[in-house]
Amino acid sequence: MLLYLDYLKGILPCRNPEETAAYYEEILLFPKEGARAFALGRSGHMEVVESSPVYAAGPTAFWVEANHVDHVYETLHAQSGLHLLVDLQNTYYGSREFQVTDPAGNITCIINYCDDLKDTVRRASAELYAKEEFRVVLYVKNLSACYWFYTELLGLKDVYHWEENRGDRGFKYEITPGSKCYIETLFREPLPVQKQGTIVLRNSDVKSEYDRIASLAPDAVVFAFDGFHFTIQDPDGNFVIIEKG
Repeated sequence: MLLYLDYLKGILPCRNPEETAAYYEEILLFPKEGARAFALGRSGHMEVVESSPVYAAGPTAFWVEANHVDHVYETLHAQSGLHLLVDLQNTYYGSREFQVTDPAGNITCIINYCDDLKDTVRRASAELYAKEEFRVVLYVKNLSACYWFYTELLGLKDVYHWEENRGDRGFKYEITPGSKCYIETLFREPLPVQKQGTIVLRNSDVKSEYDRIASLAPDAVVFAFDGFHFTIQDPDGNFVIIEKG
């Protein structure tokens, strides 16, 4: 099984990409790496694009780790135009976090794990966001089928899973060991309204990976290998673009 590179990108198809990208740059103060692209976490990326008949507008969800979530909360609260979804709170799973939405309805969870709040170096950092965890959250109906897709077909490691009750279950998959980049498949009742999510992974031998996946799961292939990348869909219709690293 070929390992993926230390890279994860979440794609945000939006009807008004300029407005949405401006929200991330000017309101959430995300570090830019391109016209509508942002660098998050240790090796995470997010790009806002115009929606199309293939890649429909979201919403989707992201987790971004702060250096100190209280400081980020206070800084963003001073910004006019912030859309707060869930106020700052401690959670039962050991985090302190708040959630915001962008103009297109995509959710960003800004988080610290409570143990990290004691880290004086991170507390003193001038950077709002830590070069640590970045997570793309995909709401799914069929957890077991998606589990096979991400672990058996793609070879990602299930590093954490939970079942608080039948209406709150999920899996967290690591892209590469130690990468701090994760895909989360989450089942919630009621299931949030979400069209297909879109993520990008990188592989050093993408042609061999295409041949392997196409032989094991030909129905998953949406767009064949074109010399640079190919696209597959998980059992819930989320797109995974695998490109040359």
